[in-house]
Amino acid sequence: MSWPRLSLRYRYTVFAALIAVVVFGVAARLELPIQLFPDSDPPVVTVIT
Repeated sequence: MSWPRLSLRYRYTVFAALIAVVVFGVAARLELPIQLFPDSDPPVVTVIT
């Protein structure tokens, strides 16, 4: 069975899964710490000869 036909046959399941992904994505986005000036260390290269 093809994906489009399967998604049309189980449209409510697909819709519920889509809503769940959107809800979890929004929840994850709201939990991310966002800083205007994040702490960053400059790259360091060590050369041993």
